[in-house]
Amino acid sequence: MIHVDGVFVNNTYTLEGSFLHDRADTPGVENRAGVRIVRALPLYSKKLGLSGKADIVEFHKQPGGPEAPLPVDYKRGPRRKWVNDDAQLCAQGLCLEEMLGVPVPKGAIFHAASKKRREVVFDTALRGATFETINNIRAMLEAGRENWLGTTVVFLGSDGGGATWRIKQF
Repeated sequence: MIHVDGVFVNNTYTLEGSFLHDRADTPGVENRAGVRIVRALPLYSKKLGLSGKADIVEFHKQPGGPEAPLPVDYKRGPRRKWVNDDAQLCAQGLCLEEMLGVPVPKGAIFHAASKKRREVVFDTALRGATFETINNIRAMLEAGRENWLGTTVVFLGSDGGGATWRIKQF
């Protein structure tokens, strides 16, 4: 929704984040010692009505089993824990579970400023918070409520294949 109707305006922080994502956003595959690394992997969940793109998904070889996917999200700032970052990563894990039919119990956030990686376990509490966030955003979109930026999201209808949304700024 950021880029619909030109609502989003870059600033120093968002530009730094864009530069950080340049490599992760360039599609590609790399193999390293038992790990296949896929960049800019498209994700979706028909069940949850989500679609997006993972910065990186690492597929770790498992003895005698399928590869274990691990989504990795890049953030520009120092190592810290934000619930919204964790929920975003968990949503990527939920999409991967549906797409691949395998459990995705955890992911990781790479904090560029500190060059540190933080593991995020997709436990029951985080999954619940992620589902709640998805449902709250969907309700806000359907209601056309104003959010904190003075932007109203208006539901325009559905053709049966998906909803159409428009963002208006006042």
